[in-house]
Amino acid sequence: MHKISLYQFLTQKDHFVEEVIQNKLFVYPTDTLYGIGWLFSHNNIERIAKIKKRNMSKKMSIIAPSFDRIFKNFHVSNPEYLLEMFNKYHWVTYILEPKSTISEYSLYETQREDKTIGVRIIKHPFQEFITYMGKPFISTSVNFSGKPNAKLLTELEPKILESVDYVVDGKEVLGKASVLVWVDNNKIYVRDE
Repeated sequence: MHKISLYQFLTQKDHFVEEVIQNKLFVYPTDTLYGIGWLFSHNNIERIAKIKKRNMSKKMSIIAPSFDRIFKNFHVSNPEYLLEMFNKYHWVTYILEPKSTISEYSLYETQREDKTIGVRIIKHPFQEFITYMGKPFISTSVNFSGKPNAKLLTELEPKILESVDYVVDGKEVLGKASVLVWVDNNKIYVRDE
């Protein structure tokens, strides 16, 4: 496991995009919690579920490269509402249904019977990397299933850290889960804890 600063990570984006393509696994800071993730694929979802000792049927979110990509790949009847929620809250996870025409649709289908997935744009410098890379990135908290979330790297489980390739040190994060916003053509439901 290599520990690097957020500054080092963001100033060497090309190198770390290559590392992601080589299937390297990252722990990284977000606007809410420390996350664990890499490119969105079925094998990568399985590996993270094993590391976290988590049921495969439990949904994992992704960080999207941009709102344009969300509007292109997911059913969103009211794009302005997504932007309104993003501006209203500091941290948001949208629960959306993907369009069946996109290449990753079969991956989204496996995530849950309702065929929805949590989609995020984060208010954190790590978003710069996702936008630059241009691909969806798995985003789930770095903790064993049912255990507390970590706000600092020192609070992370050593056994999880042994399973990753890179740890990006973003200092202390908020430590609070995101607001969930369910969006479809018939209803909008917000859970703000």
